[in-house]
Amino acid sequence: MCNQLNIQTRKGIVVRTAWALLFCLPFVTGISLTPCGSDGVQELLADQETHFICTAEGPVQWRLQLSKTTIAYFLAVCDQQCVQLDTVNELFIARRTDAHRSAMIVKPASNPLIYNNIQYLNGNLGCSVRDVDNMSAWCGLNYVAPPKNVSCTATNVSWSVSVSCTVASVFSSRKSYRCQLILLHDLSKNKTIANMTMATSSSNEHITKSEVKVSGFCLFNTILPSEKGLYGFYVSVSPGGQYFSASHKRFANGPRHQPHGVAHSPMC
Repeated sequence: MCNQLNIQTRKGIVVRTAWALLFCLPFVTGISLTPCGSDGVQELLADQETHFICTAEGPVQWRLQLSKTTIAYFLAVCDQQCVQLDTVNELFIARRTDAHRSAMIVKPASNPLIYNNIQYLNGNLGCSVRDVDNMSAWCGLNYVAPPKNVSCTATNVSWSVSVSCTVASVFSSRKSYRCQLILLHDLSKNKTIANMTMATSSSNEHITKSEVKVSGFCLFNTILPSEKGLYGFYVSVSPGGQYFSASHKRFANGPRHQPHGVAHSPMC
């Protein structure tokens, strides 16, 4: 609601009049689709719902484009309310949340369609302003099972440190498996110092009719910084983005001729 605001002195004399927006909905320009990763892809956990929010002025339509095909599904049109055109076997459910936003809820858990064809969650989800050219937002879908039974270790020879991780099982419909090495300095400062693609091999554990989980391995070789302090290493494993301590040992950096490892409780 928009109201006129009168500013008065203590004696009740009106000195100026202004227009104030009280409880007015914000003006929205453009269009956005969230959440979506920095690489334009969003992970969908196999056992959880994911809520995508499209923010735009005016009525929008939701679409699903399957990967590596010309097949597209018109899922819903959302104006004052959402009209569902296709749920794709109850996999995509549209909801209007407010005047400028609508949601598309992706529900993969126990859906038999995904078990038979994972491509429905390996394509691209988009929303666009109806009847307006070049006003759309898209996000790639990546159906994932987070890593399980991950073990990481760090060993040093002089100032050289080797960090390795084994992953018992993990899955990405886009076959994207990566590790990040994070250096921890004096238990407070941390930074990513290396990235690599995980070496993988197929397991016998099916996640769909034709897809299996993989086991993986990452190996980093690095040098301790010259700055004095205690150093530790963590590894982020994707998909899932979980962090794992590489060792219960913190590496103490003193004079270059006296490298050694010291025991230290791991950071939670």
